[in-house]
Amino acid sequence: MVAEVPSCHPPTLQNQLSAFKGDVSAASSKLSQKRSTTAQSHASSSRPTPIGSPSLANGKSEGKRRLSADLVEAPGPALMSTTSLMTQVVYAVEYLKSKDSAITFQDITNYLSLSRERNSALEHILKTHPKIEYDGKYRYRPLHGIRSAEMLERYLQKSTTAQGLQVKDLKDGWPGAVESIRGLEEQGSLLVTRNKKDNAPRMVFANDPSLIHPVAVEFQQMWHGMKLPQNAGDLRRELIDFGSRRRA
Repeated sequence: MVAEVPSCHPPTLQNQLSAFKGDVSAASSKLSQKRSTTAQSHASSSRPTPIGSPSLANGKSEGKRRLSADLVEAPGPALMSTTSLMTQVVYAVEYLKSKDSAITFQDITNYLSLSRERNSALEHILKTHPKIEYDGKYRYRPLHGIRSAEMLERYLQKSTTAQGLQVKDLKDGWPGAVESIRGLEEQGSLLVTRNKKDNAPRMVFANDPSLIHPVAVEFQQMWHGMKLPQNAGDLRRELIDFGSRRRA
């Protein structure tokens, strides 16, 4: 039985691991004692039997049946090493991250090719994992709690600062983040900065469409046709010359 984690303190993966190690140690000790007793019984039943004694074949069969029964009754946690358990936790969390909706523990064990009956420790850890939400089903917990375009808009509208959000954080737990960001940008609801290398979205900011005003085509052409000096020194000289002409 996996130790219960007190509800007053948020459980950490390290605390869960420590508690599980204690369970594994106790279970392994119990299993070793049972195997030792079984082996002694099996050895006694396998000793040479004088002619006329009860059947030797019957004694061997009985010893095998007892040994098989002990192995079948072995505690579940002892069948999975600590390293193996932690590896399965990592795989399960990554699997949940790729899902848009909550899934059952059976879905997780099917993906990991594990038997639910032998994984009570894994089930307990996932229920209390800080990156997983559990309410009968399991769901990955995004960094900002954002899973849709509507939730992103509400989050930015409620923000009291002009600080944006990194797209890499939004993608953590929201598989459709990039597609939704593209749609909001086209609607004018978001301002998006992009990487120069691949033009992928990098940061998103709230945008107020009411502040967008049309600019005359003539002014746009004038603006884009204006050539700036190649370096700061040339720019400084041109500004000084312009100032001198104005004063003259």
